[in-house]
Amino acid sequence: MDKNIFDIIVDSIYFARKRVMRIFRKDIASRSLGRNISGDITRYIDIVSEKSIIDFLKKSLKSFSILSEEAGFRKYGADYPLIIMDPIDGSFNASRGIPLFSISIAVAYGDTI
Repeated sequence: MDKNIFDIIVDSIYFARKRVMRIFRKDIASRSLGRNISGDITRYIDIVSEKSIIDFLKKSLKSFSILSEEAGFRKYGADYPLIIMDPIDGSFNASRGIPLFSISIAVAYGDTI
């Protein structure tokens, strides 16, 4: 791997940001698509961010796992690194066009984050 995990994560966030900003402040962003693993409403903007990050990571890392607020746990070849993410932290704001939200990501190797 040419890049370290930190750089790959940062690049994945920028990649997701571009896609999220295309729909930010548009009606489609707030469309309800069901409930996430914790029972909260999943919005279209959440899925756009999550899918963008996962797609980027699948191209950049050989193997990893994801624990996401929207989709739960998914394994892509290995248990670690484990990418823990909230694809849109502040979905309520983001889905209403309020620019107070972020993409939150942590990386765990075993019991260490």
